[in-house]
Amino acid sequence: MKSNRSLLFPVSLLAFMLAAASPLLAGCSDHSDSHAHEHSGSHSHEHEAASQEHAHAIPDEALQAYLAVQTALAADTMDGVAENAAIIHRQTELEAARSLAEAEDIESARSYFEPVSDHLIAAAREHGVEDGVRLAHCPMAFDNQGASWLQSEGQLANPYFGATMLRCGSFRDL
Repeated sequence: MKSNRSLLFPVSLLAFMLAAASPLLAGCSDHSDSHAHEHSGSHSHEHEAASQEHAHAIPDEALQAYLAVQTALAADTMDGVAENAAIIHRQTELEAARSLAEAEDIESARSYFEPVSDHLIAAAREHGVEDGVRLAHCPMAFDNQGASWLQSEGQLANPYFGATMLRCGSFRDL
């Protein structure tokens, strides 16, 4: 009769290999276009400055403007981005929101949207947010650095990739 001990090594090796590979497998499930995750790489590091600013409760007008920007970027359009980012800036005084309002193209708007998101996510975690608003995260945004955003309930709509990888990401607990 063979010992069960001889099975322990292959099983534990398999478990180790799966655990080691899981970060590689954790990318987005939408890989229909192998070039879909490429973008200009103009990622701004303003999120560091945004995280240093004290998070306050999100004014309703700023939250609604933010959600409009998220929806526009997910739809690959700049329609309404400048106006809504200006509202966010007036309501929150975030410099990244002013930069977002002044963005001349969608790639730079997406880059400025991240530090605005980081700040509003921090405020939502500290003070709460209205029902129906969820936290989403895409691990592939900005050359696999990952980025998060707030959005209204419904299907995930990735503002960092738009149509190329619209459903890339997952909802997370706020």
